[in-house]
Amino acid sequence: MSRFKFKAWDKKNNLLIRPGQINLVKGELKIPDCVLLQYTGFTDMMGTEIYEEDILLIGEIKHRAF
Repeated sequence: MSRFKFKAWDKKNNLLIRPGQINLVKGELKIPDCVLLQYTGFTDMMGTEIYEEDILLIGEIKHRAF
């Protein structure tokens, strides 16, 4: 069984939040005024979960997780 994890960027307050509830509207997951970021299934070397749009520093080069 797959488990989906999300965090959300609150565009209104410029905060990263852990959503308690996500609405499903016509097959689309939505939280008002937020951008949902899904867990990629990967962690960094410190054990921190990596989500979509996270910035990763590999060597001296920054990469964005998709």
